[in-house]
Amino acid sequence: MRSLLSRPGLMMTFAATIPFVIALTALPPQAKSEAVPYSDFVAAVERDEVSAVRVQGQIVEGERVDGRSIETYLPQGANIVPLLHENNVEIVAYPPPQPSVLGSLLAGLFPLLLIFGLFFFLARRAANQQGGAGGLMSVGKSK
Repeated sequence: MRSLLSRPGLMMTFAATIPFVIALTALPPQAKSEAVPYSDFVAAVERDEVSAVRVQGQIVEGERVDGRSIETYLPQGANIVPLLHENNVEIVAYPPPQPSVLGSLLAGLFPLLLIFGLFFFLARRAANQQGGAGGLMSVGKSK
């Protein structure tokens, strides 16, 4: 009885699934808020339309007074904190998101595993086509 991992169809399915898993772990979650330009966000803060903000790196997600959420990206060097304090906006800050260790590990090992898997697949196929035991490694040996 052959092991499950020696079946080419199962191995190919597994190999084809890994990039999708890596992509899903690496992509950020879908935004639930309305994306607005930075200048519109500042204008909303100045009009007292924003009650609270969550800052993570350069992404700012704000809660409007009417309950809707807005989101903007801070330009490099923008200091929005004095403006938020001046307009009594609650500020909650989070550290920037870190890349997934599992995603990084899989992304680094996947090409290597794919190359080795392809080599072993082709070597076994060549061995079967040449009639058994020696196969690819029996080049130059007499039969």
